[in-house]
Order: sequence, then structure tokens, then C-alpha cells
Amino acid sequence: MYSQMGTRVDSRSRLKGEETASLVQRDAAEDRGRLAYTDGNPFLPAVSGQGGSGDERGDGDKGKEPYICHDEVDFVDTEVSLLSQFHEDAISQAGFGLFQCLLYLVVGLGLAADTIEIFVIAYIIPSAEVELCMTDLRKGWLGSITFIGMMIGGVIWGALGDHLGRRQTLISALTVDAIFSSIAAFMPTYGTFMTCRLCSGIGIGGSLPIVFAYFSEFLARHHRGMHLSWLLMAWALGGLFTALMAWSIVPRT
Repeated sequence: MYSQMGTRVDSRSRLKGEETASLVQRDAAEDRGRLAYTDGNPFLPAVSGQGGSGDERGDGDKGKEPYICHDEVDFVDTEVSLLSQFHEDAISQAGFGLFQCLLYLVVGLGLAADTIEIFVIAYIIPSAEVELCMTDLRKGWLGSITFIGMMIGGVIWGALGDHLGRRQTLISALTVDAIFSSIAAFMPTYGTFMTCRLCSGIGIGGSLPIVFAYFSEFLARHHRGMHLSWLLMAWALGGLFTALMAWSIVPRT
């Protein structure tokens, strides 16, 4: 009797062992299929046919679309969305305080400086026409060269902003604008003056859009539109300051 029971136990153990071994072999075979198809990525299942053999897909799966697992992609998207939501929650809890006010003052001055550089050409063309002996064609190029530089600067500084960060890029763009704008005031010839205006426009093309992007990163979502509208006041103040300075400095005769 005991021998029969022992025989049954041994047979059950062997069956369990065989089932376990078969499961392990099947899992290993599936893993090998995944590694072969996904080039070492075990998250994506293999696209192999159950019947027949083929180069990449089995004959049984001919005409079927390959199955692609998006778990890893979804995980990355979820992680990015969680970080973005965490940032928005932190900014909302911080509110609008002294830091935002100081930042508004700094970026507002930068925006006003860009406005002055764009508007000032309209007031200096009459005097520059006489001193630099400009024709109508040259006057047209003088009015356009700043905007050509802005188009170039938008491409250059936009790419740098993603790598260096908006703060460092904004400081660099404003520095370029300030340096070449100051040099342009002492240029005696048309060619050198146009070169400085082009380089100044490149700086403006970087600082002008980054001002709004950088300031909005520190604003709560429900107040962002209002505060960005306030920032546009700096643009208007820069234009008003340019007009007043031109009225007081530029000769009218």
C-alpha cells in the first residue's frame, strides 16, 4: 500500500517537474523570440509565425500586421506628464510674489530695449540719409536689415535655448544686442553701420520670443494670460521712450 502511494507521489512530482520544465522552456523560447526581433529589447514581443518558417515572420502570420507593444512609450509619456503636472502644481501653490515681480521688471526692461532697437531706425533715417549719403534703395535696406537679423537670430537662439536653457540664452542674446547697438552708434560708413544693425537684429531675434517663454514658466496657468498681457506694457513703454528721445535729440531742420 505504501509503495503504491509512493509511486503516485513520485509520478505527480515528475508530472509537476515536467510541466515546470516545459513552462521554462516555453518562456525561454518566447524570450529568445523577443530578443531576436527587438534587437535586445524584451518589452516587445516577437513577430514569429506559429506555422511554417520565414525570414522575419512565419508563414502562418503572412498578411497580418505586426504587433507592437507601446508599454514603454506610454510609460515615458506618463512620466513626462506627471513631471509637467507637478511643475504646474508647484507654481500654482507658490502664487505671484516678489520673485515674479522682480522677474517682470527684468524681462520687461529687456523687452523695452528690443522695442527701442526696432523703432529707432524710423527716427534716424532722415539724419543718416545725409551723413551716410544714402539712396532710396539703401534706406530701404537699412529699415529691413534689423528684421533680417531677427529671422536669423530666431533660428539660432531657438536651438540654443533648448540646450543651454532659456535664462542663459536670454542673457546672451541681450548681450549681443547691447554690444552691437552701442558699436553701431560710432560706425562712420554705411557698410559697417549695416553690419552692426544686422548683428543687433540677431540678438533681438533671440531675446524677443524668449522673454515671453521664460516669464510664462514662473506663472500659474490661471493667471498666465493676464500677466503676459501686463508684460506687453513694456513694449509700449519702449516705443514711447523712443519717440520722446527722438523728439528731444534728433534735429528737425
